[in-house]
Amino acid sequence: MTPDALRQLAALAEARRSRDLAVLDALLMEDRRLAAEILEVAAAPARDLAEGGIAIAPIAQQALRFAWLEQRIAALRRRRAELAPRIAQARAAATRSLGKHQALEHLTERAEVAAERRREARSEREAMPPEPRDP
Repeated sequence: MTPDALRQLAALAEARRSRDLAVLDALLMEDRRLAAEILEVAAAPARDLAEGGIAIAPIAQQALRFAWLEQRIAALRRRRAELAPRIAQARAAATRSLGKHQALEHLTERAEVAAERRREARSEREAMPPEPRDP
């Protein structure tokens, strides 16, 4: 393949790599957001206690609040668990795309070196013979 054709393929591979990395980044951001929300919801009872609101609320209301917090945490954990295989799949796709892009860059560099060597060899073959010297 010519270096130009390989550069075109590398540009396509780079676009795919960028897309795959963007998908992975979005999924990882969502996972981090969910993890932060789990921590925030889990810290709510301690915040309530520190603010004194938990002592004022009736026991039944406190129990309902704690049950709701546990349900919310469970829902967030389920969402993270659903997200985990998609993250693994996106990570694998991004790794493949990155590998293809790097391989095409390497092939392009090698093709450019080979083309330069062919040009040099052709110019040497087509060069005028040196003028004979008179002793």
